[in-house]
Amino acid sequence: MIARRLRDLFPDAGLIMLSGLDDDSVLRSALAAGCTGFVTKDRAIDDLVDAVRSVRAGRGAIDPAATARLANPSLPNRETGLTQREQEVLVLLADGLATREISERLFISVNTARNHVQRLIAKLGAHSRLKAVAIARRAGLVDTAPAP
Repeated sequence: MIARRLRDLFPDAGLIMLSGLDDDSVLRSALAAGCTGFVTKDRAIDDLVDAVRSVRAGRGAIDPAATARLANPSLPNRETGLTQREQEVLVLLADGLATREISERLFISVNTARNHVQRLIAKLGAHSRLKAVAIARRAGLVDTAPAP
């Protein structure tokens, strides 16, 4: 991991991991590598700026809920297990949008949109986009009526 190499080269630097994955194992790896901040890409830019300021001031910048999950692994990741961005992508999938349309609507790259869709499919235990939407509808994660 590059963070470990940076820590070795610049031991006094404050390191913040910016990750596309809101995953406890990624957070553990970041902490083990010497990062004092962890921000996921689905967060607002202000959250990243706040993290930079916090680490620069010598404090950590890790979401307290994530810290609590690491301390107590039996806590759920989130009520649904989906990030805010994944929930947004799920709604757009349920509305029938293609990956390119999702990327344009959310102002993210096509690759990032594709990654969100793949994580949704995996988290919902589905094998396709259509199955993921069906599972989400049954679970009440999105409206049960398809968009007109």
